Amino acid sequence: MEREITLLGCHAFGAELAEVAALLPDLSPSLDVFIAEQIPLEAVPEAYARHLAGRVDVLKTLILCGPG
Repeated sequence: MEREITLLGCHAFGAELAEVAALLPDLSPSLDVFIAEQIPLEAVPEAYARHLAGRVDVLKTLILCGPG
């Protein structure tokens, strides 16, 4: 069985992405508290099902798309 999916990303304006990237090393420790879990790509369907069922009480989940 095959299926096609479309992934939509974020958009950055002008030089903002470079400016933000430069700030990340200093901001990273402060931002880590918002990331509740990191999951592999194959765990996304289960995580999404939990979300749809209202069984999520976290702010952000990082999806790991490549080898760790």
